Amino acid sequence: MEQPRRATSYLPYRFATACAVWQSAMDLPRIFPRPGTDSVEVEAAMPASVCAALADRGFRLSPAPSAIGGSQAIWIDWDQGVLVGASDHRKDGCALGY
Repeated sequence: MEQPRRATSYLPYRFATACAVWQSAMDLPRIFPRPGTDSVEVEAAMPASVCAALADRGFRLSPAPSAIGGSQAIWIDWDQGVLVGASDHRKDGCALGY
């Protein structure tokens, strides 16, 4: 009986960790470089230190007028037969699979 209990306690941790990584990546503030220019749009949540580093490198920063991008992702673990999803807070929608 010990083996099944260990496997079941491991699975939620494994998938919660995978989901947290995907979700954390989607939640990071974004920048959008304007093609052919030194201009970069920056989301409001970008840390001041990152903005300063970009400016020090010669980029002209401007606040992004709206959310930059949006995403939903689903990770398929074929071995365990489960799906793990993450969804971007910037847009409507959800990660949905079956």
